[in-house]
Amino acid sequence: MNYLSFDIGGTFTKFAVITEDFQILEKGEYPTLAMLGRKQIMKTTINKIKEYRDHYQIHGVAISSPGVIDFQNGIVTYANNLMPNYAGTNFRQEIFQATGLFATAENDVNCFALSETLIGNDSFLMITIGTGIGGAIVMDNQIFHGVNNSAGEFGQMVIDNQKWENLASMRSLVEKARLFNLPVKNGEELFALYDQKNIVAMNLVAEFYNYLAKGICNLAYLFNPQKIIFGGGITRRKDSFIAELSSAVSRIVDANYWGSTIITTGKFLSDGGLIGALIHYFNIAKTNK
Repeated sequence: MNYLSFDIGGTFTKFAVITEDFQILEKGEYPTLAMLGRKQIMKTTINKIKEYRDHYQIHGVAISSPGVIDFQNGIVTYANNLMPNYAGTNFRQEIFQATGLFATAENDVNCFALSETLIGNDSFLMITIGTGIGGAIVMDNQIFHGVNNSAGEFGQMVIDNQKWENLASMRSLVEKARLFNLPVKNGEELFALYDQKNIVAMNLVAEFYNYLAKGICNLAYLFNPQKIIFGGGITRRKDSFIAELSSAVSRIVDANYWGSTIITTGKFLSDGGLIGALIHYFNIAKTNK
């Protein structure tokens, strides 16, 4: 059987046709046009389903979405103002009414975390670094959602009287770089200057890693996880990212409490949300038989 999976982002939405054993047959992306709100997002999603449904004999639809999600019913219960009127979106109901297909929805970072369970990671924390900082808590292959389905919003932690994501996200790092008149558009360009030994970039990145390490140490003390797995564009630095972050952590951590926790990066990179959304689909489908 084939399934259509969506990973809805603030700028682009990824989609993929995936088999029941998680083989990707075709994938692509298109502009989300998030500023146009819920109606536009649902319109493009449903049009894409109709485009692929018959050709690939699509059996169901899996959604990875930003925001706080009622994961059991596929409803967005909270979303920030970057997606007007997005809160209240009922993916399961609207997709079924338009296409006749069963659909599920789950938070995007939770989906990314679920993809890691395919390779034997069963208890860990997931942290994604991008415009903000997202998180997920996995225990025995299951997402811990919390009473309001918002567990794992690590970026909202308060460090030095500020939200963690205002100190250690790519957005915050690039904003600081611009205050120092560095001609950068994104984190990739800033890290290029860092690799070229630009002194301003080096100081800013050192500060970034220090704040990132503070949050990670707090999470390690709270959860004592087997692993802390990272996602987001910065993980394209791979071994360099892990080495730089580990060095920052080692300077401030109490090793007696850190123990054997491992810092690493996610395996599936840009496909993690798509694959994890389908894992969630199968989990929900079992309970709806």
